[in-house]
Amino acid sequence: MRLRRTGRISLTRRAQCDLCVAFGGRIAEELIFGYDKVTTGAQSDIEMATRMARAMVTRFGMSDELGPIS
Repeated sequence: MRLRRTGRISLTRRAQCDLCVAFGGRIAEELIFGYDKVTTGAQSDIEMATRMARAMVTRFGMSDELGPIS
C-alpha cells in the first residue's frame, strides 16, 4: 500500500520508486515463504514492473542509447 504523495516528485524518480516497490514485494515473499512458495501476487508484481520498465524506455525515452521509440 502506497501513501498519498503530498509533494512533487519527478516522473523518473517516481518510476524508479514504483519499480523498487514491485521488486521488494517479490523479494519479501521469497525470503519469508521460500523460493518455491512465492505467490501469484509476486508474479503480478514482476509483470507490472516489466511493463513499467519497458514503458520507461520505449515511451518516456529513459534510455540514453535508445531515446523515445514510439
